[in-house]
Amino acid sequence: MPESADIVRYLYAQYGDGKLPPPGPEVQRAITATMWILLIAGGFLTEYQAPLWLVACALGAGRSVINALRTRAAIHFGVSALFVLGCVSIGLRLAGSASFPWWHGAYGLVAVLALVAVVQRLRRGSMG
Repeated sequence: MPESADIVRYLYAQYGDGKLPPPGPEVQRAITATMWILLIAGGFLTEYQAPLWLVACALGAGRSVINALRTRAAIHFGVSALFVLGCVSIGLRLAGSASFPWWHGAYGLVAVLALVAVVQRLRRGSMG
């Protein structure tokens, strides 16, 4: 329904305190699907793995940065920082400069984000 998008834009303009409306769920799904397709393709096409994964990480970084700026949530900033680290690592590997296992940062970030989520839920539960 095209009029729904117009209504959402109007409401955000009037009452959004400067926040942008979130991109439509179709855009989010398309970016995520493309990212996964590139990651899977890189797993099978090993000679093209680094460039495919670089594009996938760049898509993830862009999506996460947009979500972080929109929500101001530390979790999204952390995820976007990890994607940027992945892009830098893969770019350095493509250039032949250096190679470091950035995915270890992903493992650590998952643990930190899980802990943050549990703490936030406990706080909400004790406050409500």
